[in-house]
Amino acid sequence: FKTIEWGYFMAVLGRRGTPALRIALRTFGLTVALLLVGGALLIGTLLLSPSTSTIDATTRRDYDAAVILGAAVWSGDRPSPVLRERINTGYDLLKNGTVQFLVLTGSNAPGELSESEVARRELLNLGADPTRIVIETRTRSTQQQIMFIRDQLLKQGWKSFVIVSDQFHLTRALQICSFNDIDAHGVSSESPLGPQNLALYHVRESVALVLYWMFGI
Repeated sequence: FKTIEWGYFMAVLGRRGTPALRIALRTFGLTVALLLVGGALLIGTLLLSPSTSTIDATTRRDYDAAVILGAAVWSGDRPSPVLRERINTGYDLLKNGTVQFLVLTGSNAPGELSESEVARRELLNLGADPTRIVIETRTRSTQQQIMFIRDQLLKQGWKSFVIVSDQFHLTRALQICSFNDIDAHGVSSESPLGPQNLALYHVRESVALVLYWMFGI
């Protein structure tokens, strides 16, 4: 209500004020708009740029585990293209010996398998060793998934791990790790998204990253 009152007050002031005041208000509004656009561009650049904590999927360094962050499951319990690419990247890391275990995260919507269960099924179809797969089915956010990873590090005695996700999502995931004093690296999966969908995902992640920086959510 107060926001509406303030907006109405500014509009009336802009119409009835002196020319100098109207110019000042317009300048102020333009400055705010430019700051918002500039901030969005800065965050977008950050999301698009490979992080110094991101490694190549073909690296030969050994890690204890790779954590495949969950993504959408489609009807018929099929992995979405985004989830499938994360699964394929994780499998390649396990197959070439870069990691010893795969950790699968992600819960489910009513009436369907969880994201992690769908990922496990796909990995077994690819030929992954089931004894090398750790699964959880309760986390519903990136923040919760990172906390699960932290608990697994202590439980399993692991010293190193990588996070597998899309480049635009890795930025926020690694920021959350850093905030919680978790030493992590990222491996970017291929993006199956077209330009329009990719732009929408970048906007979503930009907003999510700003909210995390401001409120820790």
